[in-house]
Amino acid sequence: MKNAIILSVLLCAGLHMTAVTKHLSLESKSCKNNISYQVSKADRGVEINIRNLGKDSIILNIPVGLIFHTALNDMQPQVVTRHQELCLAPREVRITRLNTRCGNASLGCVPFGFTEFREPVMGDAEMVNALKAIEFAGLDNRGEIQNVVWHFTNKHPIGSIAQAMNTTNEEYRAIFAAATENRSRIYVDPGRSEEH
Repeated sequence: MKNAIILSVLLCAGLHMTAVTKHLSLESKSCKNNISYQVSKADRGVEINIRNLGKDSIILNIPVGLIFHTALNDMQPQVVTRHQELCLAPREVRITRLNTRCGNASLGCVPFGFTEFREPVMGDAEMVNALKAIEFAGLDNRGEIQNVVWHFTNKHPIGSIAQAMNTTNEEYRAIFAAATENRSRIYVDPGRSEEH
């Protein structure tokens, strides 16, 4: 009987000590109390230095379509074009690079090493869905993706998504289809109007 009591006390104590894993997305409000991070412009994207502030493990989602605006809005925001999911142990610090594209063609480029970014926000649903489809097809590293982003952020005509030299016709058609799928607006390409 004495052994059974000791065993049950140990089991109960063990249940209270089990680690919890939190699932968070970088744009969510709940991230503020759980992580800190610093974003800096890097080659072909941004580098993010993330610190888990808590005693629990975190699985952090960084979704496509997430936008990092500059502090003064005087340079192009950075739009995430490939999602990442990071596992952070308690108190762990992790540095990773995010693939991004410039998000406003009318503003200047963000210089390498720039760190004055605001909290990220999600882009509009149409852009996010297009970028997800392009990523799912494995085409998110193609040159056309910059024009896809500007198509959504600057309302560039759909015809501006020109085929890059390293992209096959099939890949280009897939990118173009992802950018125009489920579109409710009327696009005006040179010489014609068509509803997609």
